[in-house]
Amino acid sequence: MAAPETMSSPGHARVHRDAPRVRHTYPGWAALLGLALAAAGAGIVWYHGEARPRQHALAALLVGINFLILGGYLALLALRSAAYRARAAGKRHSSPWLYEHAWARREADDGTRGRALHAFAAIAAIGFFLAPFHLIALSEPDWILWLVIGLFDVALAIGLGYATYLLLRHLKFGRTRVAFSGFPLLTGSTLPLRFHGGRPLQNRQGMKAELVCIEEYYETRGSGKDRSQHVVHEALYRDAREFATDASGAAMLEFQVPAHAPGTRFAVKDGERPRYWELEVSAAVPGIDYHGIFLLPVYARP
Repeated sequence: MAAPETMSSPGHARVHRDAPRVRHTYPGWAALLGLALAAAGAGIVWYHGEARPRQHALAALLVGINFLILGGYLALLALRSAAYRARAAGKRHSSPWLYEHAWARREADDGTRGRALHAFAAIAAIGFFLAPFHLIALSEPDWILWLVIGLFDVALAIGLGYATYLLLRHLKFGRTRVAFSGFPLLTGSTLPLRFHGGRPLQNRQGMKAELVCIEEYYETRGSGKDRSQHVVHEALYRDAREFATDASGAAMLEFQVPAHAPGTRFAVKDGERPRYWELEVSAAVPGIDYHGIFLLPVYARP
């Protein structure tokens, strides 16, 4: 069994994750931007019939609908973020596990099904966004335009392949889960976790489990017009080991978390970074390998 690995700044190791876990950090002005985009979309939809030729009118209609959907969605996210911050403001020092996340108090699942559905939804949204540009390219052939659209189409195909992979993985392994006896789980104690992999993972040797505390934030890369923001996941604490499952595909895992380890923190103030704990389980099997990530309610001891 590998020894726990604890890291302190600035030597944090980065871990790979597909997407940000924390999504309630939209600023208040994003709601105004969303409403402005929605209003612009409504105007385009209203006047789209004046465009010529017919392909351009249809393209304008699709652009307007895109702006309406994007603006409305952005405004909704910003309003939800504001409501979340207001709800958390008065409860910051009183049992954060009761309000900052909708925890299941007895178990966590790997979320592969939800990730697959979100991936397919994102691909459909991007495809709808690109549709008007395809219409314009069909009416006005231009190799530069086709090249740009083609690059987006390739990225879309890659995303579709990944979403299909997630769906196939879910169909193969089903809903795997990790059960825990207490809520919340606290630092400075032993975390008893029971992994349930089911029949596809029964009597499996050499499975790997890693408990990791992740700090999530955005960093700016590039300069000038090439500047962009990228989500970063840094491991503040890690404990990895190998294990084997029994005839039912289950296994008991125990992790000793030191008292000084940071606890989960979803509700953050300006200048703070959110943190959370995950158990990552993987196994090399014939065909599609198993890989599950379980969000755990590990909080600092009061």
